[in-house]
Amino acid sequence: MICEKDRTLSFGVGNYAVLMMLQPDFGTLAIIGTVSLIVYFVGGGKISHLLIIFLAAILAIVIMVHFKPYQMQRFECAFNPTVAPATNAIS
Repeated sequence: MICEKDRTLSFGVGNYAVLMMLQPDFGTLAIIGTVSLIVYFVGGGKISHLLIIFLAAILAIVIMVHFKPYQMQRFECAFNPTVAPATNAIS
């Protein structure tokens, strides 16, 4: 069962994540999310909870890319430097 401390942490990090997803910069969200998960794990968080959070994050990224196509172009440029970024990526 999830204790009250875990719920508070999830609620706080979740709120920040939603607000950061509304911004065009994904890097800040990735860094804060990664650090939050590391702190949660080091603090004694369960692996099963981390897996659920990770799967929810993947789903959120897929939804974000669907509604913000310029984010997909940024991912493509990050993982394949030979892809030229679009000149009018942010409309």
